[in-house]
Amino acid sequence: MDAGAVAVALTVAVAVVVCVPLGDVRWSLVLVLAAAGLGFAAARATDADVVADGLAVALAAGGGIVFARVFDEAGLALGVALLGLGLGLAGLGAGATAGGQVDPIGAAYLAAFATWTRNHVGRRRDAVIPLLVIAMPVAVAVGTATDTGPPVVVALSVAFLAGGGDRLVAALRSG
Repeated sequence: MDAGAVAVALTVAVAVVVCVPLGDVRWSLVLVLAAAGLGFAAARATDADVVADGLAVALAAGGGIVFARVFDEAGLALGVALLGLGLGLAGLGAGATAGGQVDPIGAAYLAAFATWTRNHVGRRRDAVIPLLVIAMPVAVAVGTATDTGPPVVVALSVAFLAGGGDRLVAALRSG
């Protein structure tokens, strides 16, 4: 297992979820870019080859925040999580490359899931956000250890559905 890769994945995950609670999308995007820069500096300092393309990861995370705010529906959140899980398990999804690199798709999913958690999961979001933060470095650790680990999108989808799936279903039923 590459400890540098796991540390960078954790840095990117924390950076993305810290940016989500901001009410203004512009500031969220600025913080995502700044935090991604810190993550990539950590990657260079540890010689970890964990990020496919730093700017692409940062922009995808910002895009995930905007996507989740524009399409702020519990049904869509549930559908995206199930789609990511299904595609990842079928081997069609992305989110991590061989060796456990964090790619733009994983960052976009994390940002969208964190935003939807904030808006739809209610009080339980305090449990879901840590699950999302832990999911990315765990997937990267497994990927670096086995070179064929699960895509980050699968780990994020499982964390999102495990922590808040029932709240999304309840929101669908009620309205």
